Amino acid sequence: MGAENKRYLIVESLAFFMLIKLFVVLAFFSYKDFEYFVVGLGIFLLLMIGLRICFFSLSYKNNSLIIKEESFYNLIVETIPGGYFDILLNDSLTFVSIGDKFLEFVGYSTSEIETNFNNSLLNMIEKDYRDNVLDVLKYQTRQESKSQIYYKIKCKNNETKEIINIFRIHIDKKGQKIVKNFLLEPSSFKQLQHERDLDNMRYKIVAEQSESIIFDYNPKDKSIYLNSHFERKFGYTIKGNLFDYIDKYHIIYKNDRDKFLSLAVEDKEYNETEIRLKKADGQYIWCKLRITTIMGENNKPSRLIGKIIDVDESKREKIKLIEKTRRDFMTGVYNRQTTESLINEVIQKNSKSLAAFLLIDIDNFKNINDRLGHMQGDNVLTEISEEIKLIFRSSDIIGRIGGDEFVVFIKDIYEENHAVKKAKEILETIRHMQKDKPYKVTVSIGIAFFDKDGSSFKQLYINADKALYCAKDKGKNTYELYRDVMCISRESSGIEENNY
Repeated sequence: MGAENKRYLIVESLAFFMLIKLFVVLAFFSYKDFEYFVVGLGIFLLLMIGLRICFFSLSYKNNSLIIKEESFYNLIVETIPGGYFDILLNDSLTFVSIGDKFLEFVGYSTSEIETNFNNSLLNMIEKDYRDNVLDVLKYQTRQESKSQIYYKIKCKNNETKEIINIFRIHIDKKGQKIVKNFLLEPSSFKQLQHERDLDNMRYKIVAEQSESIIFDYNPKDKSIYLNSHFERKFGYTIKGNLFDYIDKYHIIYKNDRDKFLSLAVEDKEYNETEIRLKKADGQYIWCKLRITTIMGENNKPSRLIGKIIDVDESKREKIKLIEKTRRDFMTGVYNRQTTESLINEVIQKNSKSLAAFLLIDIDNFKNINDRLGHMQGDNVLTEISEEIKLIFRSSDIIGRIGGDEFVVFIKDIYEENHAVKKAKEILETIRHMQKDKPYKVTVSIGIAFFDKDGSSFKQLYINADKALYCAKDKGKNTYELYRDVMCISRESSGIEENNY
């Protein structure tokens, strides 16, 4: 009797007991009135009949479901090539139940197994394999998981067959350890393995014949397969753990590493990204990755397969074009819009770092244009911008923001005096630049500091311009700090703040 049927019987017994009590109470109160007694008896009988019909219906449905489940289970196990059987986990591995497919596989009937082998699986196993089978089964009881074992089994007509036994330990209602077994013939198993090997071979042949670099990355063990085109392009190959090469040899450009790592955890079916990969000579080239993600257990990426495409030439051309739109066409330094944008960006990212804003204006530049012509004036602008670039770091921001006006934003300085030294160097350099030239050029410089004198490009520009005005008022060819001229009114410079 199934567990569900037992539960139904217990519930039905309790309900019957309650009805008996109800009937006794009715009988006690109506024993003097026969009509009431008959009515009570009728109600009791009707309730009993209804209760029995209800439980019979539930029991019937449950039994039908169990029969269907058992039929479905039997249909599955009977399609397994070697069949199935259950054994008791004892010293002889006694059979508990045997499927028809297993009997067909070994060629014996259940009675013949009982007679010839004393109903013992161990007696059917070739002697050389018995100890190993017992050890594996006993070990597996501690693991409580599915496993498999290979051995040879005796069959009819003195024949022996190789089998792969897939098993799992189960505890029955009596507390006995039952081993549930499903058998596969090695020939079936080998065929599946052979087909898998063929698929892998086809994949490798296609990968090698392709002109593209093909990769297959396994996030679980971080291993990667690359076809031979990778070595031809980059001058080396990668074997084993990809991250050993990333960490030790820096094969992915440092600014692109996080971009690559994020791909390994994304659940998007298809992805594209561009990163810089290192060649054997140390040069980094731009590559496009086209990646298809194969999802595994728990909907996590199990494989990343795709292509690596060399896009270095087109990428660098694109970067040049973008850079041109950010530059002043004459001097090559940043234009006004880009200068303002870059400075504001640095301020937002490094809100606690000291920085200097230098506003440089060419003294009497209009006179040069009027006397020597605009072409000579353009040469002066170009020469001054080149000299300024030589004085500052590549990380500092240099821009031309007006006809004869330049800005230098010096990032991450340790003290204000650093900016003063740079201003003096600019003045000295421009003076020496005039040797053997038919004109005399000087510059005036106004200096403001972030964030004491302003926390945006606009504020820094306005305050540096006040300092610049004072420098010009002192005779030009000098510099002034905003902190030293804070008493000067904005109107005196002739420039309104809203027109900065």
